[in-house]
Amino acid sequence: MNQNSFKTISEGHNKRWLSPKIGIPAQFGGGIDFLDDFFAIELKGGNKSYHDSFAVHSYQIGGFKRAYPGREFFWAFLLYDTTKPICDMTESENIAKFMVDRDVWFLEWDWIRQFPVHYAPTGPYVYPKKKDFPADNYFRKIKVQGGRLYVPNDSSLDWKLGVKL
Repeated sequence: MNQNSFKTISEGHNKRWLSPKIGIPAQFGGGIDFLDDFFAIELKGGNKSYHDSFAVHSYQIGGFKRAYPGREFFWAFLLYDTTKPICDMTESENIAKFMVDRDVWFLEWDWIRQFPVHYAPTGPYVYPKKKDFPADNYFRKIKVQGGRLYVPNDSSLDWKLGVKL
């Protein structure tokens, strides 16, 4: 399977994996990835072996806040491993069984504004890297089945997950 096909398929699997962990419904078919009456979360993911940055389309930064007013916004940056090389997978396989060891860092929405916009041929993007995330003591680490969640200490999401877990 090529990397682009895998990315599209894996996104859905990552949403289905994360939604019950955070107790916020996943959205499919466009728009923000997780949404309820209180929270709006956009997921960006990648394979630990292939990614050192995340592509955030710049229209999402302001556009999602206008589209879903009255909510607390977060980014969710997810990295995962696979037990089988992506190039050896086929679209007929259940690739979810190969996706393991997920780590998800949640960051407040405006954190992204520190990064410059790059004007790529496919549109303007911001490219935060894992090394740009705050230090470990900024987060509360929550172990969940299949991975770990890193939630900003004392944030509304930290409170929600603390009550949920």
